Amino acid sequence: MSWPPEKIEEVRLAADILLVIGEAVSLKRRGKNWVGLCPFHTEKTPSFTVAPDKGLFKCFGCGRGGDVFTFVMEYERVSFPEAVRLLAERFGVPLPDPDPRGARSRDQEALYEALREAMRFFSEQLRARSGKRAQNYLRRRGISERIAQRFGLGYAPAGWDALARHVQAMGLDPDPFVRTNLLLPRKDGTYVDRFRDRLMFPITSPSGKVIGFAGRLLQAIPNQPKYVNTAETPLYRKGEVLYGLYQAREAIRARDEALLVEGYADVLALHEYGFEEAVASGGTALTPEQARLLSRYTRRVTILFDGDEAGLRATLRALEMLLTLNFEVRVLRLPQGEDPDSFLRRQGREAFLAYRSQQERDFLHFVLEQELGGIDASTDPERQARTARLLLRLIGRIPDVLRRTAYVRLLASTLHLPEAMLQGELESHIARSADKPSFARPHSATAPGAESRPPTSPPGPPPPERLLLRLMLEYGARLVEHVFAYMNLEEFTHGPSRELAARLLQAWQAGEPIEVPRWMRMLERTPLGELMLEVLTERYDLSLGWLERRILSADPEPDPHEAAEDAIRRLKCWRLDRVIEENSRQIAERTRRGEAGEEEMRKLLERRQELISLRRDLEKSRFSAPHSPQPEPFDVHENGPGEDPLGG
Repeated sequence: MSWPPEKIEEVRLAADILLVIGEAVSLKRRGKNWVGLCPFHTEKTPSFTVAPDKGLFKCFGCGRGGDVFTFVMEYERVSFPEAVRLLAERFGVPLPDPDPRGARSRDQEALYEALREAMRFFSEQLRARSGKRAQNYLRRRGISERIAQRFGLGYAPAGWDALARHVQAMGLDPDPFVRTNLLLPRKDGTYVDRFRDRLMFPITSPSGKVIGFAGRLLQAIPNQPKYVNTAETPLYRKGEVLYGLYQAREAIRARDEALLVEGYADVLALHEYGFEEAVASGGTALTPEQARLLSRYTRRVTILFDGDEAGLRATLRALEMLLTLNFEVRVLRLPQGEDPDSFLRRQGREAFLAYRSQQERDFLHFVLEQELGGIDASTDPERQARTARLLLRLIGRIPDVLRRTAYVRLLASTLHLPEAMLQGELESHIARSADKPSFARPHSATAPGAESRPPTSPPGPPPPERLLLRLMLEYGARLVEHVFAYMNLEEFTHGPSRELAARLLQAWQAGEPIEVPRWMRMLERTPLGELMLEVLTERYDLSLGWLERRILSADPEPDPHEAAEDAIRRLKCWRLDRVIEENSRQIAERTRRGEAGEEEMRKLLERRQELISLRRDLEKSRFSAPHSPQPEPFDVHENGPGEDPLGG
């Protein structure tokens, strides 16, 4: 699938990168840019930067970065054409018919369209006369029209082929409805509905696209399950989706917390009563994929599973997964026989808030209460040891050493056991578990919750040089001409920096526009492309006093020409400082070894004075005219291996 470059550029300009990324990452403003925790690797300190004015993002932890297309490709795991199509659809940019090679994408779109059409059909049926029983059911459960519409609830009629007849009447191809598990084929070539006489819950991706359904019986029927879900399809895998996440994500980001429940009705009830940060695992035990999905939005979660024994077991399993991903986990166990839906309907919002304030516990105190039941642990050594081992196993899942230490201290004081002994047992447990595979690291060997670091690489260009590259990329030909009026290409650091400067110089000399988005796409995942990303998404801009104060400022320079001149001066000073340092090192080394004769030492010292004098003159210098002929560059280049920086 392909479109003309100008159409792709139209989509890029229309797509608000801050809005797109803000739906997946909790961002906070920092100067011109926005920062947050990277959605592509686990970190505790924000290193993920979005530069909306440039349309770029960059993670300084794992190194990922690019434009809005790159983000959608990485985050949604789709191809470039699919990313273009998704963003065009989202921001209302019409795309021309693609070429015939995009069969796979068109096939996927046919599945999405079948699901959208089914949701429209079910929604209409809910509000029709045939949906009266479903309407009454929602009314009895206290679900308002507002919530029903927000979650797209619908009704699958009782007949065997209501949806099938609708598909036929609309002249639609039944195949996508079969492949999304909405219709079942018969041997005679006709079709029957999979969902019949059920309240329908659309299941959506985090971006709001319908990917499947869950259907609930309106009344108990022998040998019929209460819920029926869409079977796994190319779009839907039950264990990788959190029900209600699309509707809850803004509240989760705003409150930096999620309420994790089990069922669809629990989510509806909590949202109805104002707890809009609620999401559900969908009636199954929390999976590793669901835990990772939730970690994109918050690291704080309260588990609110059913109050029965099955709910308790599911809570303990969820605890292990969430702690492994460095979540701060609390648990609210409801009274026996209650779930969030029933509790809220019986007792209301205020009673729920009161109960929560009294009964919500951090995970350690929750487990202690469940295991000890209020008895003094020191009077039952067997229970004391069993409880300690269970909690040490959970604490050992936490990647943050400080948190682990704090919980061990709390456990020791609660169980009346020596802290050093518990700490030793914990370290032994961690060592035994170290070689076991972990769900929290499916794509890398990075420890769960640990700060991922990029591979070490040679030092890049110094800050003033990076600022020069950025100014030339941002302001184009007029800044390129200005910079190269005072700089030689060889004064840029050998490697990607000099290559990028050469590309900028060539474009200016040829009269070609400097098209950063096109260059970014051409150079993606190359050292040159990575450098462009880094300099365009610097977390801080250099202040004019960088050299003297060694500080960074979040404010951009007001005049790009002045900023460039200042950066040129500081870059030349920086390089000259390296030569002075090497001169001083050689003087000290030769003096220590007694190798330098009187004449040689005199030359070294004279050279040092010349360098220092040159440094003073350089710092005081002012450039004459923006486009004057290029002066002789100061001889302060970094030397290659084996060269004498003293020039003799």
